[in-house]
Amino acid sequence: MKKNIKRVFRDFSYLECSAFADYLHEMSLEGWHFTSWKFGLIFEKGEPEDIVYAAEVFPKGRESDSQPGKDAEEYAEYCEAAGWRLIDGRRRFCIFRRIQDDAVPIVTEEERFQNVKKAEIRHLLDRSAGFALLAGMDWLQFFTINFDRWVFSQMWLLLLAGLTFMCLLYLLQLGVLFFWSRRAKRELESRGSIYYGQRKRVRAANEIWALFIMVLLIYCAGDILSICSIIMLIIAVIIIFAVRIVMIYMRPSWEAQIAVWTLIPYCFVLIFVAGIVSDVIQMEEGDYDLSDVPLVQSDYREVEGEPDYLDHGHEESVLGSMDYYMVSYDHGQTDSEGQSLSDSLTYTVYRSKHPWILEKLWEDEYKSEESVDCSASWQAERALETWEGSGNYLVMYDEMLLVLSSDTELDDAQIQIVMEKLGVI
Repeated sequence: MKKNIKRVFRDFSYLECSAFADYLHEMSLEGWHFTSWKFGLIFEKGEPEDIVYAAEVFPKGRESDSQPGKDAEEYAEYCEAAGWRLIDGRRRFCIFRRIQDDAVPIVTEEERFQNVKKAEIRHLLDRSAGFALLAGMDWLQFFTINFDRWVFSQMWLLLLAGLTFMCLLYLLQLGVLFFWSRRAKRELESRGSIYYGQRKRVRAANEIWALFIMVLLIYCAGDILSICSIIMLIIAVIIIFAVRIVMIYMRPSWEAQIAVWTLIPYCFVLIFVAGIVSDVIQMEEGDYDLSDVPLVQSDYREVEGEPDYLDHGHEESVLGSMDYYMVSYDHGQTDSEGQSLSDSLTYTVYRSKHPWILEKLWEDEYKSEESVDCSASWQAERALETWEGSGNYLVMYDEMLLVLSSDTELDDAQIQIVMEKLGVI
């Protein structure tokens, strides 16, 4: 980059428009003159000048505008006639340079106050609405179709907490903005003007929160995802940043931005599918060890051969843990219809110190009105067999819920062995 060009990565909120203009003015006194807003603030080296800038909020602008739109350009013609030349703009900001000493203000103090307030409200509403939608959808899934998986997943709980916190954070900022606007209105009425200065505490809080989110994502990725999934996630993040940087630099129209961001989800779908395929391949190639499985069929009855398929899943969070096991023997025999006569055992052990979680899981698992009570056999608070002879059991203990499905019904002696193997007694 040429030495007479400086690129500064600095951002200002709408509530800092006065500080923004003062910053550009201070740079001009040092001989750095603002020329464009393309991937940062661009300054060109020249002679020190006392240039007056105005950072105005254009009410017809969009948050996604990367350059002044048609309406802003038409507005700029009116402003230039009044002594202000439009240098550049982004989002709802338009940056003007005073070209006539006797130039009148672009807007009145009341108009500037209304423009700033409305732009900030729209910005916060857009952000809070987006996070509220995502959080609402995830909370709905949490208490319906995905409760058994998400309640014991640290990653999903952190995601739920993060989305909810972000939604509440922006709503809190809306509340703060309401009180600020009332105080600013009184200041405007008493003094006739408002200085929209830097909000260092808010900016510092946002930077700390962004750092926290980054650390959280790294923790979740390293603790939960496989290597291939992490690679896919990194590729997705790189694509987002690359597209964002190119769009900031190239500054396409709003319509072109919509077209580009419409195509991005299709890229993510391909990456997601590739990650799933990779994980499935790794799963199929993985080695299974009987020592990882506390209970197999041969523990409580005679079974020929060794298991041909073992599967084990573990999830753990601050609310408890879930262990899933599946053991299958394939004896190579088929029935009269050609179906395999495999011997399968599937069981899931939920552990939690929170009774409401186990109750919710019980309600989700209990689907048959023909269930047979077998609490005495299992020495449990509650125990049901889906129907007599089915081999499907739902057993509730203190801080533990067992869901077990066997191809054959278990007798009392076998149940005793199962309880011992699973550490119930």
